[in-house]
Amino acid sequence: MVQKRTPDLAELVTDLFERLQNALGDAYDLERELARTVMSRLFVASEVSLSRQVVIKVLSPEVASEVSASRFKQEMAFSAQLQHPNILPVLTAGLTDDLMYYVMPYLSGESLRDRLTREGMLPLEDAVRILRELAEALAFAHTRGIVHRDVKPENILLEEGHAVLTDFGVARALLEAQVGKPLTDPGTAIGTPGYMSPEQAAGEHDIDARADVYAIAVVGYEMLAGEPVFRGATSRAILAAHLTTEPTPIQELRADTPPEFAAAIAKGLAKDPADRFQTATEFHAAVVSEERFRKIFNHANDAAFVLDPARDAILDANPRACRLLGYSREELLALPLSAVHPDEMPRFRAFAQTVLDEGSGWTDDLTCLTKAGERVPAEISASTVEINGAPCVVAWVRDVRTRADETLRESEQRFRECVEQLGDAFYVLERDGRISDVSRQACEHSGYRREELLRMSIVELFDGFTPESFATIVLQTRGGPTALCCSHRRKDGTKFPVEVRVALMTWETRERLLIVARDIGELVRAKQQCRILEDRLAHTQHGSFASKQVGQRTAQ
Repeated sequence: MVQKRTPDLAELVTDLFERLQNALGDAYDLERELARTVMSRLFVASEVSLSRQVVIKVLSPEVASEVSASRFKQEMAFSAQLQHPNILPVLTAGLTDDLMYYVMPYLSGESLRDRLTREGMLPLEDAVRILRELAEALAFAHTRGIVHRDVKPENILLEEGHAVLTDFGVARALLEAQVGKPLTDPGTAIGTPGYMSPEQAAGEHDIDARADVYAIAVVGYEMLAGEPVFRGATSRAILAAHLTTEPTPIQELRADTPPEFAAAIAKGLAKDPADRFQTATEFHAAVVSEERFRKIFNHANDAAFVLDPARDAILDANPRACRLLGYSREELLALPLSAVHPDEMPRFRAFAQTVLDEGSGWTDDLTCLTKAGERVPAEISASTVEINGAPCVVAWVRDVRTRADETLRESEQRFRECVEQLGDAFYVLERDGRISDVSRQACEHSGYRREELLRMSIVELFDGFTPESFATIVLQTRGGPTALCCSHRRKDGTKFPVEVRVALMTWETRERLLIVARDIGELVRAKQQCRILEDRLAHTQHGSFASKQVGQRTAQ
């Protein structure tokens, strides 16, 4: 008797490829197989009419044999209504030659699984952005009554860095399109074990949006930790862990995880659906709030800390805080709060309690101790934030010395702008008369370039100044600004009269002299021009009046 030969995998793939091409007809040209799973095959094809690449997903014959064709098509049509930037849409679905397939756009980017395999932990900003975009996609679908049920890195594509969720509604289609008997054994969950919620792991079929919230929290955990939330030798062991085991806190695996973000992940991973975010919209709001706060927190001009005064703990610190105190972020998070304010903890705790009671607070005489032992006078403002259900304090600390320098620079800038608008030349001088700064008008009045003036002394420019007289003027400025008239020598040797005012002031954190010189000749010429214009105007008005009177007498 001749035994029937079982076809090998290559033959099965070739057979499926040919069958699918025949089913597609002339609408699509299959190019290559992209991926395969137990339940489906993915092929890249070219859509002939629009000359674009697409992906065609075909259910395996074993799965297709247990699915109602009409209900599958109905569910896929329902999923095709999802039009969102972070959802890969279903373009069309087909049922022919015992094949069930649907068509999606082809994206050239890699999957999140590919990136996690290559990099492990993702940068914090990337992880937060991807999680926010996934939450946006799920919130959009949930409001239309669709639950994904199979969110995992393999179903998340990264197109130019942005997350696009695929296979939306496929798990629902398989679940809802069963023919009389279950697609799998009774009580067996539909989904991927590593990303299934406890209620899915328990085999419950009444699954709602909170299962998707759990899944994206699992994905977020893996992006930050670089490893799955649970591992196991078998799928059954992983499902059991989702049902009974508490995950390792994310901050133990990655210390730089912001506490608020870690709290959002922990809430999303709650075993009981009632303890999670109840909607993807709530999860999205938490992630967006954290993302906005993180941008402000990390890029603020002031040092910023997240503190838990009750536990004497520093929960987070921004780069400015690390620079102010001379510690790395990891070193700061390992320190007790008392290490930063060793002499003022009773007063600081009282201040923190006021903040917790009233929501905000302010003090102006706090001292911080740096790693080098330097005591930094600082001002602190604060507000409250809730982390894992416990109230904490966000403190913004400004080095008073830095604030004084910033205020001085702002004052100097405003003064410079004012003088530039007035049109007067000004010179900033060292105490010995050397020029250290000049305005644009000073260069125009003197005929020198700025680089030339910065190599000169003020006595080289004004006839009224000698080394001896300048020293006298320096002493006089102690009593207030001094004014005098003298001649300004230009580079070409010509001179013009100027009115000079000399004042002592702090410029760029040092005490220096400021000279403001006004060209008297310009002022005189301007006044002469005004008189000429006034005379002409008066003459014109008088002539017009006289002509009018003559005209009136002539008419009479």
